[in-house]
Amino acid sequence: MDTIKPIHMIIRDYLLSNIQSGEYQPGGRLPTENELTKKFQTSRSPVRQALDTLRIQGVIYRHPGRGTFVSPNPGGSDAWTLTSIRDIIEQGFQTHFQLHDFTSGRTSEELDRIFRVKKGKFTRIRGVRLLKDQPLYFLNVFLPQKIGRKLRVIDIADCPVIVALEKKLNIRLKKCIQNISATLADPPLARILKVPNQSPLLSIERFYFTDNEETIEWASSFCRPDLYKYRSVLSRG
Repeated sequence: MDTIKPIHMIIRDYLLSNIQSGEYQPGGRLPTENELTKKFQTSRSPVRQALDTLRIQGVIYRHPGRGTFVSPNPGGSDAWTLTSIRDIIEQGFQTHFQLHDFTSGRTSEELDRIFRVKKGKFTRIRGVRLLKDQPLYFLNVFLPQKIGRKLRVIDIADCPVIVALEKKLNIRLKKCIQNISATLADPPLARILKVPNQSPLLSIERFYFTDNEETIEWASSFCRPDLYKYRSVLSRG
């Protein structure tokens, strides 16, 4: 029996075909919702459904006030599946880290609480991780000073901090707890990440633990959602 394909699927397939053929290049702007409603003689609802499907698949991204764009690598390696510490490490090797500072001695009540110490001293590492020379996210890492002082700038120049901890200091990481929320770029972050002020960002906070449940690293990052594609795989246990 012949079936008629729903209009939102027709629109989706049209856009996907043009992206795959190169008609719409990575980073390029797609037709507006108004243009698509006129082209397909339909309402906004199926157009938005088609765009939402492609967005969820990582093929496109939508920037409020600017339009809809093709992802830098549609459905490809820009959509990392982070389900383990190994995945986070692999992401680090696929990008480049630009160091801003590497300092020691900072302390605060928040850090003491996170690392479960009193009047602790810490090493802070800050910088920007780049994806194809574009700022992907700004990273702020804290380590206990007794650990941080054993690292040199050259140790983290070519690998993520957690790799340096394991390979250079023989500190085995057991688990990572991750919190993700939404935030807005303030003027300093906007300049660093090359986005408009008050642009939406992903705020990612990670706590790394050793075998004996000691907090060994606290990392917070502010990510550009147009470049950073987080995807998790959920399955029935």
